[in-house]
Amino acid sequence: MMLPQLMNTWGRAPGGWTKIAMVIGIPMLVIGMGRFIFIKETVAIEKADDESRKMSLVESMKALSHNKYIFILAGSLLLSNVMSTISSAISTYYFEWIVGDLGLLTVASAVGLVAPFVLLLFPIAMKSIGAMNFIRIGLVVAAIGNGIKIFAGASLPIIIIGSLLASVGSSFLGLMVNVFLIECMEYNEWKTGKRVDGYITAFNNFTGKLGSGIASGGVGLLMAATGYVGTAASQPDSAMGAIVAMFSWIPAVFCILMLVILGFYDLDKRMPQIKADNEKNRAL
Repeated sequence: MMLPQLMNTWGRAPGGWTKIAMVIGIPMLVIGMGRFIFIKETVAIEKADDESRKMSLVESMKALSHNKYIFILAGSLLLSNVMSTISSAISTYYFEWIVGDLGLLTVASAVGLVAPFVLLLFPIAMKSIGAMNFIRIGLVVAAIGNGIKIFAGASLPIIIIGSLLASVGSSFLGLMVNVFLIECMEYNEWKTGKRVDGYITAFNNFTGKLGSGIASGGVGLLMAATGYVGTAASQPDSAMGAIVAMFSWIPAVFCILMLVILGFYDLDKRMPQIKADNEKNRAL
């Protein structure tokens, strides 16, 4: 929320980005070092005595390859990170060139603070419709919100409504991904008899970083390809069209693609039997 205001104040001045980096970076550095120095680790790590449980990289990757659900989840998370990174990056362009006031981005960004409170509904959703159905409903809401932004233009009220729906709906998957990662871990043990929890987590993190990297580079390439020039007093219609597209209907398409991919995820329905089978096998 603070960044748009700093960019609007210092962004175009000589040395402006240095000031912005210092204003944000120095407090974060102090907080990070404070956590490192003053917060002690209290978790005791038990060493595994059973050497037979250790697996090589090849064995672990082979076990992971039999888990189709982690690929479904990872593909969805990759698209989610591409979408969120594009939306975050293009918002600056949109408010500068379409709305005409970069400072108003702070107001629109504030709607994202609502998302964590919506998660209070998660326990109810788990009992009534299931976690994955809750995610799917969120993606439908996000697609509608991004669709609304297609018609927003410079209207701040419409932008806020669309951004609120898009932000809240698309946040569910990222905020609750650990629930599904645990399901994937249980399934891997059930399917192959082997636990590869670390590789499942690492694979998930890799796809997230990959999605963010693809989006960051893609935004720059698309803006350059459509003739955007940051120092110009105005932008060509092609660049303006690209800004509107990445702010609205492209994220909506990503939401639909994630809905299609997650349509193949039925692991949540199978978990009671899988957990029961795993417990029996561990008792042997």
